[in-house]
Amino acid sequence: MNYLTLKELQNELLKIAIEIDKYCNEHDIKYYLSSGSLLGAIRHHGFIPWDDDIDMYMTRDDYDRFCSSFSHNQLIVKYCENGTLHAPFAKVCNPNILVKSDTLGDEDNSLLWVDIFPIDGAAKTKDKQQKRYKKVAFWTKILMANRTPYYPAKNPIKNIIKHLVYFFYRKLLTRKQIIRISKRISNFLRQIPTFSTGYIVNTLWPGVYPVEILKEREKYDFNGYEFYSFKMYDLYLSIAYGDYMTLPPENERESHNLKAYYR
Repeated sequence: MNYLTLKELQNELLKIAIEIDKYCNEHDIKYYLSSGSLLGAIRHHGFIPWDDDIDMYMTRDDYDRFCSSFSHNQLIVKYCENGTLHAPFAKVCNPNILVKSDTLGDEDNSLLWVDIFPIDGAAKTKDKQQKRYKKVAFWTKILMANRTPYYPAKNPIKNIIKHLVYFFYRKLLTRKQIIRISKRISNFLRQIPTFSTGYIVNTLWPGVYPVEILKEREKYDFNGYEFYSFKMYDLYLSIAYGDYMTLPPENERESHNLKAYYR
């Protein structure tokens, strides 16, 4: 098997992201380079050197428009609302590049992808924000137990409990049931419109951000191509990562460990 090098894989991811950018610009859909991809754009003017994915945000309305209308002669979009993805976000995939992953070993991650996360409103108070996040985190743990490989816990008792949980969710839940859980997460998050409270959240992570970061976009260099993201990138990255300009220790430089190859 001739696997792509990390550089080759990043170049293929970049090609997908460029097509997303072109489509969004043509159809007046706003996206924001996000998470480690925005961090890479600011700190490295491209990919974080060890990174093997690209993440984007869209407001819920733009996300729905994008997922329902995206059309391309080489790329496909998968999302839970139409039953093609059992996760509560979207993946734009290249069907001609197959992927193996030690950390994301299921059929939803069998094609090289760029992630697109919808942005919804957050509750006004920290207490309500935490309660809502705990609900989403509970459902998300079910999804992760079903979708990701089992890794033993250090504590023997916790290991037994974890093993039983993984066995139940991996062996006994059908794909339709998992998609139903993803739709439940999506519908729960949709309860608070994006611009209604002054605060926003993305689908899976605990960070809460002021809605002001969505109001203005700026273009940033990313491996020689310019992508849009928050003009207030410093506020976003500080909330998400703290001291984001400092490189993490080598043992904390994580990736999906993707092994990609052409079909």
